[in-house]
Amino acid sequence: MFRKLVDQTERTSQHEVNSSAASENIIPHLADLLSEIHTRPSSRHLIAYFEALKDGSRKWDVGTFITGAQYLAKIIGPGRDMYYEDPLQGLHFPPSFADLWNQTHPQSRIDSLHFAVCPPGWSSGIESLRLDLTYTGEGPLSMGLNLLFEGPTTLDCGDDMFDRLFPFKKGEFTISQQCYKPVDPATQIGNLLFPFYDRPLHEKAEYHLKSRARIQMRAFFNHPRYLSKHPKGTGRLQNVIQIDDYLVTFRPGAPQNILSSEELEVALIAAYNAPRTLADEAEIRFFATNPDNVHPYLKKSFGSLAREATGFEDHTLSEAEWRNTKFDRVRMAHGCHLIFNFQRLITSLEKTRDAYLNGIMDKDVIYRAKELQRL
Repeated sequence: MFRKLVDQTERTSQHEVNSSAASENIIPHLADLLSEIHTRPSSRHLIAYFEALKDGSRKWDVGTFITGAQYLAKIIGPGRDMYYEDPLQGLHFPPSFADLWNQTHPQSRIDSLHFAVCPPGWSSGIESLRLDLTYTGEGPLSMGLNLLFEGPTTLDCGDDMFDRLFPFKKGEFTISQQCYKPVDPATQIGNLLFPFYDRPLHEKAEYHLKSRARIQMRAFFNHPRYLSKHPKGTGRLQNVIQIDDYLVTFRPGAPQNILSSEELEVALIAAYNAPRTLADEAEIRFFATNPDNVHPYLKKSFGSLAREATGFEDHTLSEAEWRNTKFDRVRMAHGCHLIFNFQRLITSLEKTRDAYLNGIMDKDVIYRAKELQRL
């Protein structure tokens, strides 16, 4: 169940490439190539993982949740080669997927500046400048999440009981990058699991004395000028699940996904100091050729962004520069911090399970969590 509870990240068909910059370039045969990958059987290790999820856990406690977080971080990061026989399978960041795709299929190169790939039964799209994935398949949600993990999928997170406790209708389950806000009823974009969290400002005095305070969701930001050096980079910030004093990340292909705060800072600095990618260079050229356009997020003209980028091409962060931007990085992360109310999750699950066993399914888990959140 943990895997389902931590998944957080213009509508197109399931095999299309989304372009947010110069022009859309739907690559010939891309759908056929992706379909061939999607039909490949899962590895025996991934099948074993799915079977374990199907059986579920008899014990619902914070330790089970933490173990699930650690295991999932291993699958996505250092254990990737064990669980995916084809490097293109599984979860990816868009830029790294493009690089890997172009190495594997040089005759059908991906040259779009922004795109999303998802398996059959899922649709990808951009809403309010955020990448979202929505399950539109006919099968139960547990099967849809398994397909998402089999991939290829680009993201910018006991099956039978799960499907009954979370009875989403077709098209209702969306994984959004808006993970620190509740779902907007108008757009259906936001964090579906928000009712299981509390904002730190709403904590009660005894909060930190209870186990539910052990788990938090937070964002740690890179240097404020990260996008000047890497306008198409994915290292501007890192969302983490903080468990006690360590940070669980879900970076596809990373050699280590369980880090200390110091190790995460090293990773953020390394992301900044990395050379520009081809996608970065293409984005800067796009800015330069459309100087009068205004960036919808940065609120600057493309021309000024192109000029700023020129000054950061070879910039390398020093330790002093990193320390001196601590205030700015903390300010940027304002509002990106939630505390997981584990007891609310367990209470909602148990009440819904007991009602189901008595033939009553008038309220699902999320509805009950919302009721408890309002108390």
